[in-house]
Amino acid sequence: MKGSNRHFMKLITHYDIILMALIFAIAALLFIKFMMNKNKSVDDMVMVQRNGVILLQLTDDELNRAGIYGFEFDGKIGYIEVKDRRIRMLPMDTTICPQAICSDTGWIDRGPRIIVCMPNQIIVRYKSNTDNRMDGIVF
Repeated sequence: MKGSNRHFMKLITHYDIILMALIFAIAALLFIKFMMNKNKSVDDMVMVQRNGVILLQLTDDELNRAGIYGFEFDGKIGYIEVKDRRIRMLPMDTTICPQAICSDTGWIDRGPRIIVCMPNQIIVRYKSNTDNRMDGIVF
């Protein structure tokens, strides 16, 4: 056993040790940067759009306050509710939205989920400055 250990040590040079230390240091720095970015404050906003036109926009401060916000489209009014930084579409009259799928979607929060009202072509989505954030590091 001692012989094989000595043989292995002869294969590793000082440059190999320096290279391993450098790789470890880079990995540690990337991990620290990832953890620091994870804890940064996030500026979120909610956008209600119809055919690319913004009908309602809620800022990060408004997402911290519970409330009901209305938006107008084609002479009709829709409402979204904000609570605990989550949003949901409130039910509309069946003449406006017959199947009420958008209100059945329920609560959404930050992330890729959206609420869509197909008959009225309305999209409710979170917009965040962390949309392109890194979710992991692979070596």
